Amino acid sequence: MEQAVAEIWESALGLSKIGIDDDFFDLGGTSLALITIVMEMSRRFAIPLDTSIVTGGATVSALARAVQEKMAGPNPQVLPPVEQAVAEIWESTLGVSKVGIDDDFFDLGGTSLALINTVMEMSKRFDLPLDTSIVAGGATVSALARAVKEKCPARIRKARRLSGQWRRSGNRLWA
Repeated sequence: MEQAVAEIWESALGLSKIGIDDDFFDLGGTSLALITIVMEMSRRFAIPLDTSIVTGGATVSALARAVQEKMAGPNPQVLPPVEQAVAEIWESTLGVSKVGIDDDFFDLGGTSLALINTVMEMSKRFDLPLDTSIVAGGATVSALARAVKEKCPARIRKARRLSGQWRRSGNRLWA
């Protein structure tokens, strides 16, 4: 893990042979390098990270340890059906795995183009007219699932409240 983290740092900082105890800022780390490192680590290790993981004088070894802890994480979340469907769409669109209910779309490497593709897939999956304004309430799985549920026709919301369940029909979720 430390070697992989060091390689990412070397690439982003344009340096070679970074040691495990070298400090990001002592090496000349910039905000652009920080963003590059965090995005690459999120992509490579398929976990959501934010820039706070490197700030505060982080070293390669400290960052590798933090990534390992994040990867081990708590037991996988069992998501409700709508949230699970949103997470699956994100995993497919962003090419990551283990998307959690509070993970932020953009922290996982989401771009405006990925957002458009994600919203189009969500529109198909839920058979609802959606657009990118859906992220106005937040760009987490939880927020997008809540927005989908709010856009459901009244009859679907009523049936969902009565049954407390969603059922799968093909690739779509229905109450």
